[in-house]
Amino acid sequence: MDRDLRKEQYESSDRTGRLIINFRNINHTMRALYEGKGSQKRILIVLLETGEITQRVLTERLGIQPGSASEVLAKLEHAGLIVRRPSDEDRRTTNVSLTEIGRE
Repeated sequence: MDRDLRKEQYESSDRTGRLIINFRNINHTMRALYEGKGSQKRILIVLLETGEITQRVLTERLGIQPGSASEVLAKLEHAGLIVRRPSDEDRRTTNVSLTEIGRE
């Protein structure tokens, strides 16, 4: 849609219409920034902020299902951006951290 046409549509809308347009625009912006809830970029950002974190805590923080997280983490691991290791305290727990390449 042409920018002038969008502007005209916005200006001719009532308050509710403008609110809907604004929410749609915010949604598009958020999707562009985060590429979905469990995106690789978002996981890398969380790991950069936290350092090492358990896979369970990571999935809870991102609000995604463990299976979805495992799939994305496998791709990141295959790309050499993260490493997953069993916890020393609890072998049932997996710790996730960035590699040097992942930090870059």
